[in-house]
Amino acid sequence: MTVLIILIATVVLALLGFVTCTALRDNAIRARFPAQGQFTQVSGGTIHWTVKGEGQAVVLVHGLAGNLHNFSDLEDALAKKYKVFCLDRPGSGHSKRFGKTDPSFTEQANMIAQWMAMEAIDRAIFVGHSMGGGISLNLAIHAPERVQGLALICPLTAPLDIQSTQFTSWYLRSKALRIAVSKGFSPLIQRRIGRRQVNAIFKPETPSADFAHRYGGALSMLSSAFLAASHDLSGAQQSLLEQIPRYREIKCPVSVLFGEGDRILPYRPHTEVIADAIPHARITVMPDRGHMLPVTAVDACVAMIDDCTFA
Repeated sequence: MTVLIILIATVVLALLGFVTCTALRDNAIRARFPAQGQFTQVSGGTIHWTVKGEGQAVVLVHGLAGNLHNFSDLEDALAKKYKVFCLDRPGSGHSKRFGKTDPSFTEQANMIAQWMAMEAIDRAIFVGHSMGGGISLNLAIHAPERVQGLALICPLTAPLDIQSTQFTSWYLRSKALRIAVSKGFSPLIQRRIGRRQVNAIFKPETPSADFAHRYGGALSMLSSAFLAASHDLSGAQQSLLEQIPRYREIKCPVSVLFGEGDRILPYRPHTEVIADAIPHARITVMPDRGHMLPVTAVDACVAMIDDCTFA
């Protein structure tokens, strides 16, 4: 009996140690990379966002496990001629998503629409990268009055093969397990997959040497980022299955830019579903390019957004 008590106490102390180390690491990351924008309370959470430039409104929506810093260079380039709103999706970066808030694309799109209403942003061109593309498509379906056009960069538009893609390293089926892992063990998991993930999201291109600092890679190491990404991925399949039949309802201008060598989302299934459902969509596939086009192909992204704006 004494041995069992000692064993239980040892396990509890070890878990408390992991939780404490995770909290300390999170605090250190947030202190080094503090919030730089404004906060808006919406139902289900709080959205952290920035604005730069003047002109037609453009909203940048990042992908899985990302944050608004993923668009650092693209934001600067667009701000020369647009009013650029860059946001941390609910649960990502410095934004908050309450525990009971549905991670579905529809709920995230609704939270973004609420943010627009509260900040008096009437309509905007939505630039969605990766999962941000899927959420932008959802917004065009459920709140078309808010979307002047869609400029989608390597967008997630079709269901994933959970077993085979680098995109799904964050996938955990159980909500309780996702929470437990994020609180206690996310540093170990993120350290293990972090470098591999960075290489994968850039291939066949070379990863940016400043990805951790300028492009928000460090914020992706927060335990809250792990939890949000895992929740996002858990709801992605059903969200996509629900919205794909409604892509045909989208009437606004749509432009799509993909890297032919994308290792995260193979371009064919995610462009074909758009081509089939939205005949007016303009689709461009760039040879020898990967998934992080907002970092590696800024000029092409700007040209695509311009094309969408004036279509």
